[in-house]
Amino acid sequence: MGASFWFHYGFALGVVALALLGLHAIVKLVAARAGLTSGRRTITVIETVAFTPGAQLHVVSAGSRRVLVGTTRDAIAYLGDLATEGERPSTAATPRSG
Repeated sequence: MGASFWFHYGFALGVVALALLGLHAIVKLVAARAGLTSGRRTITVIETVAFTPGAQLHVVSAGSRRVLVGTTRDAIAYLGDLATEGERPSTAATPRSG
């Protein structure tokens, strides 16, 4: 195996690596334009209060909404929407019916 073989082998590996990097960049670009990735988290837990070791209350931010969620060891329950800044307090914590 001469120097020519290793040159061609290294060149082929470089071409494959560049092709993979290009494909990766194209997939990320298409996904971002399609809205499949935002680059940041849109759901975060703002605050958590533990009532007992198995029961907690969470304020969760989802996009522009803030919701109240209760959790136990066996279940998760949506408790209602919370008012955001600038919203009238009378609309705060509107529980779902049912």
